[in-house]
Parts: sequence; C-alpha cells; structure tokens
Amino acid sequence: MYCKNCGNILASNANFCHVCGAKVEIDDIFDAPKTEEKNEEVEAFKEELKDYYNQEEPKKEEPKPEPGFYQDFYGYKSSPEEQQAYRDKAMKKRAFIPGLIGTIGCGFLLMDSIMTYLVNIFYYNQLYNSGVDSSQTYLENCYNALTSSIVTLALATILGGVLGTIGLVTASKVNNKKARIFGAIAVALACIALALAVLVFVYRVEVGNHI
Repeated sequence: MYCKNCGNILASNANFCHVCGAKVEIDDIFDAPKTEEKNEEVEAFKEELKDYYNQEEPKKEEPKPEPGFYQDFYGYKSSPEEQQAYRDKAMKKRAFIPGLIGTIGCGFLLMDSIMTYLVNIFYYNQLYNSGVDSSQTYLENCYNALTSSIVTLALATILGGVLGTIGLVTASKVNNKKARIFGAIAVALACIALALAVLVFVYRVEVGNHI
C-alpha cells in the first residue's frame, strides 16, 4: 500500500509513514498513487491501436472469369463446351414433354367429342321415338351436336399436331426415343381427329340440307 500524503510505499502493517510521518488510516489505504502524469508508452500504444482500427481496409478485387467462361455461385468455371453440353442434357431430359402433353390433350378431346356426340344422339333419338320432338327438332338437335363435335375435333387436331410436331423436331435434335414415341402418337391422334372432323362436317352438311 502507499501513503496518501507523500505516495511512498508502506509496509502492510505500518501505522505511520516512515518518510513524512503521516498517520495511516484504514479508510485512506489505496493500492496505487494517483498521479497526473501519463504513461507515454501506454498513450503511444493507444494511438497505434486507434490508427490501426481507423485505417481503411484495402479493397479486394474479385477475380473476373475468363472471356467465354461462366462462373457459378460456388466459383466453378465452365467452358462454353461444358455449358452447351449441360443445355443439351437438360433439353434431352425434357424433350418428351411436348409430345406427352399433345398425346394426352388430343386423346382427351377426341374421346370427349365422340362420347358427347353419341350421348346426344342417343338422347335425341329417345325424344324423337317417344314423340316428344318432331322430325324438324330432331334434325336441328343433330345439327347442333355435329357442330359441337367439329369444334372439339378441330381443337384436338391443332393441339396434337402442333405439340406432336414440336416433340418430333426436338427428338431429332437430341436423339430421344421417348420424345419420338410421344410425338408420333400425338401426330397420329391429330390425323385421326382431322379425319373424323372431315366426316362429321360432310354429315353435318347433309343434315343441314334436310332442315
């Protein structure tokens, strides 16, 4: 401990300062003298720390990929040949989708047209045979049913033909067997729908001549 009056070091059990003779009180005991002098080394170190933390960090230039190369999120660089190979692989996996959609859509519309026409004709025949509808009404109902079937068959032809053709063209580019099969089925269904649409149209004209 230190003397509060002169700042000299005292013994731990001293009651008076051996330099100035001041009495040492228990409440006046302190561990270090309070001096106004600043420690130059500490202040210099503080200034060095301030300069270190206040200085601007040098900007790091991000490496630019070489011309023609693609750099992804993980930093992997791929050449134009690798990029084209990846696109071809992705296209090959999805090449069958147009043909599949064309097959399902054209087949659904084709079956819907046939089933709707058969149900309507059966219903109109029942009304005509039971005497509810006259022959004129029966022919008009048949004419309307044939018109609805033509519209549905036309949609089936367009859907199956367009998507099937896209599927065949894509299959020829990527050499995908599955895409070629679905594209051929869609085109075949479109041809069937077109043939039925022509037959129904001819029959519709004949029915219209009797109305």
